[in-house]
Amino acid sequence: MNSKQKVSILLLIDTSLFVVLLYLLFKGLWFEALIPFLLSLGINFWNFNTYKEYFSRKEK
Repeated sequence: MNSKQKVSILLLIDTSLFVVLLYLLFKGLWFEALIPFLLSLGINFWNFNTYKEYFSRKEK
């Protein structure tokens, strides 16, 4: 799997977690909203090198 596919999947997962977070906050479930928030942070920190590799490439 190349880095473009990895970043696309990671952004899709992060966007869906954000939608779940907004839904839970709208329903007033503040404590439960921590779960998608912490999952999103964990996924982003775990895959930081993938993001760094993809976004720091120089276009030729």
